[in-house]
Amino acid sequence: MLYILSKEYTQIVEYVNSTPSNAPVSLPIADEDLGYDTQNAKIQAYGTGHFIHFSLFYFRFFCHMALSHTILAVLSQQPYSGYDISKRFEESVSCYWQASQQQIYRELGKMEQQGWVVHETLPQAGKPDKKIYSLTEAGKGELVRWYAEPTEPTPIREDLLVKVLAAPYVADGLLLQELHRRRQLHCERLANYQAMEALYRAIAHPPRIEQFRYLTLRRGMRYEQDWIDWCDEVLDFLKTERDL
Repeated sequence: MLYILSKEYTQIVEYVNSTPSNAPVSLPIADEDLGYDTQNAKIQAYGTGHFIHFSLFYFRFFCHMALSHTILAVLSQQPYSGYDISKRFEESVSCYWQASQQQIYRELGKMEQQGWVVHETLPQAGKPDKKIYSLTEAGKGELVRWYAEPTEPTPIREDLLVKVLAAPYVADGLLLQELHRRRQLHCERLANYQAMEALYRAIAHPPRIEQFRYLTLRRGMRYEQDWIDWCDEVLDFLKTERDL
């Protein structure tokens, strides 16, 4: 399993993706200087003395997948501007992958340098020129190459689970408050996904691409429902404990 002791591991992802596979890396992360050693297959946090052992292949695979392959999948449907890609993320990808417009634009620039996408500039009256991105043959090949790789479960870092673990040592009221807040958050997300599902079900004969997109939406709905059910389970436990 991969553990990264950094507040912003995305900086590692971005930097590693831009380096040759056989090159050592020095990464400024917060107050630490993180690097990875390709020969010894470890990350060293200089200044702290901590070492994080991992499979170098897995680390590169995990980081390199990140955002670029999601964008490749979106562009497989048709060419889009960076803004349109961010809208597609909001409408159909947000239940399992989130990225800001700034992250998407930055990633598109890297992908263009790698030859995976090209852009066509469209002049707009009274507005900045619009860049429309499309896949290259190299981009299609990269998507196929990545698609053939095995997937790995995403490592979990969940603050609420740590708070439940620490619950015997703090006041119950704090945990109750946070559980109700998180339950409401997941209810709101589930309601949003259910609205998307209603739009899909209104299509008499959805095209194949929409059928597969719906399958990803169903996973997002199950994820939110699982959180709601778990919050209810913990709340029931706390109520029973108080009644004893």
